Amino acid sequence: MCIQADVLVQIVVGTKSGDLILYNVASAELTDTIKAHSSTIWSLHVRPDFGGLVTGSADKDIKFWDIKEVKDSEEVSIKPTLPLTARKRLL
Repeated sequence: MCIQADVLVQIVVGTKSGDLILYNVASAELTDTIKAHSSTIWSLHVRPDFGGLVTGSADKDIKFWDIKEVKDSEEVSIKPTLPLTARKRLL
């Protein structure tokens, strides 16, 4: 999924190991790796306003993440804020 804020674009990837990986498209760099789930991430959806995302996993958890813009002196980065906004467990 793609997250865009002004000119910076981040790509969010869900992995088999349960990580969320964030890449900066402009610099072609890995910006962050977050241990999101204990098993494969099956689904990922970014809210239309880019204010959050939802992940679903083989660990039977659905997690809701807030996305926050963090401004450094030279660049802008978008990272899910922890702890999670909410967490639901599927039976």
